[in-house]
Amino acid sequence: MTREKRLLEKVKEIEQNLQDFADEMARMSEANLKKSDAEYYRWVHNKFFMDDLSYFNPVERSNLECINMLKQAVGCLTEKAENKVKVIMTVNNEWYAREVWVDKDIFERMQATNELVKCPQCGSWVLKDCTYDCICGHQFKVRKDILELTCGDVVERYIKTGPWTKEYELVIDGKTYPAEYKLIPKGQE
Repeated sequence: MTREKRLLEKVKEIEQNLQDFADEMARMSEANLKKSDAEYYRWVHNKFFMDDLSYFNPVERSNLECINMLKQAVGCLTEKAENKVKVIMTVNNEWYAREVWVDKDIFERMQATNELVKCPQCGSWVLKDCTYDCICGHQFKVRKDILELTCGDVVERYIKTGPWTKEYELVIDGKTYPAEYKLIPKGQE
């Protein structure tokens, strides 16, 4: 049996023990609810064992996250370093870059399709279409998310240029004007 298979077998054993432990705690919580109508027992049950928004309750979800992290760690620990290449990218709607290690064959496909650019400052490979800053601080481009509202011939623009920065402008008769918004109490407009 390889080291990876042995470690994954241990993870399976841990997963089963965690599930048994979570089931026992859930049964205890339900027994407490049957014994007493105490507000505390309802709060405990709702906090740890009820979740109307998900198939898994909070304890089960936490266990799954733990098991998935262990499996991912086993995979990374048993993978050969020479099979991985560092790529800098942002992940869905994040405004900062992060380091990700991808398989060499995936890296080569990304290079072949010109998806990567080399950072001129530190030499890291950076995903071209979704990264705005490298982890070294080099800035490739300024990100702008623009929301436009049109009312007749006036266009109002909300421009988000960073996680905490935004600009406003109005376009009236084809001319663009910077705008500043303030809260004004009703009746004092």
